[in-house]
Formats: sequence, C-alpha cells, structure tokens
Amino acid sequence: MTLHDFLMFWQTEYVELKLKPNSQYNYESAIRIHILPHLGKYKLRSLTPHVLQQFMNLKVREGFARQTINILAGILNKSLKQAV
Repeated sequence: MTLHDFLMFWQTEYVELKLKPNSQYNYESAIRIHILPHLGKYKLRSLTPHVLQQFMNLKVREGFARQTINILAGILNKSLKQAV
C-alpha cells in the first residue's frame, strides 16, 4: 500500500470521525499540498527515517515556518503510528 492510499483511508476513518471540521480541512490541505506530492508514491514499508528526514529538510530549505513543519511532522507521526 502506498502512503497516498493509506492517507486517504486514514482521513476517512480517523480524521473525519475524530476531528472538528476546521481541523479536518487543515489536515486535508497539508496532506494534499505538502505530503502527497513528495511522499505519496512511497510504499509504506519503504518509508524510512532517512526519507522522512529528507522531506522535512526540504520543507526547511523551502523556507516554511517551524510551526508548519511541526504540523507536517505531527500528521505523519499520527498517521504512521496507526499504519503500524
């Protein structure tokens, strides 16, 4: 299963059921705009700390605020913990 497929499932089965509408929108936007274009094609088993760190470093180099990077890390952390 790719990260894209899993995040679509996770959004439907977790985010939409447990979070308020504004949070749902923020998660969906962060996933669609930031995470999927860079990591969506990876199979879950091929995601390594190295790949995830490269993604975070890319966002730092692109000039995103620390808070934005923390949000992306939080989304990945929460979703991948449930993937295991």
